[in-house]
Amino acid sequence: ILKAHGHTVGNFYSPAILDLHDQIQLDGIPATPEAMDRAMERVARVQTPLTDFELLTAAAFLIFEEAAPDFTIIEAGMGGRFDSTNVIDPEIAIIPSVSLEHTAFLGDTLEKIAFHKAGIIKKWKPIFIGQLPAEARYIIEETAKALHADLIQPKEPLVLPLKQKGKHQQWNARLAYEAAQELLGFSFDPAKAERALVE
Repeated sequence: ILKAHGHTVGNFYSPAILDLHDQIQLDGIPATPEAMDRAMERVARVQTPLTDFELLTAAAFLIFEEAAPDFTIIEAGMGGRFDSTNVIDPEIAIIPSVSLEHTAFLGDTLEKIAFHKAGIIKKWKPIFIGQLPAEARYIIEETAKALHADLIQPKEPLVLPLKQKGKHQQWNARLAYEAAQELLGFSFDPAKAERALVE
């Protein structure tokens, strides 16, 4: 959606599809080996031991610093609260779902996992959420309230002929649509957004 509005966009995702280069993208194109080498050379100067994911996160941030895209979308690696990606101060945060995942690290209940996910909520910054189980939603709501963060939950999915299958993708599309609307303000064009989602 952001690209459809003429903006450049950096993305950091995990896990990799082919190799670590595709986890760091600029306008949908994986980071070049040369850009990755430059970033890794800078990271190598850090004396603090880093995990592989922390190293990759640092490299991604350096690549985005160099490329200076208009927007950067950062996906948390695991949980959120104690994730290396959580050093940023984002304009908005999005929690599409909370389910039993990475239970060995995040906890064995939805409440414990929601605690980790809620860690990405920042003071005074909007938080967009999907259809969350009640016990997870409560944790997210209380965190948002404590941080004076507007909590926004779409009322209905965005019904479009998406390439991605599953009803949850309609809800994800709505989250992306509303988050982009928040970021773009008056320049947001609904027709451009809908075309971007179905292409």
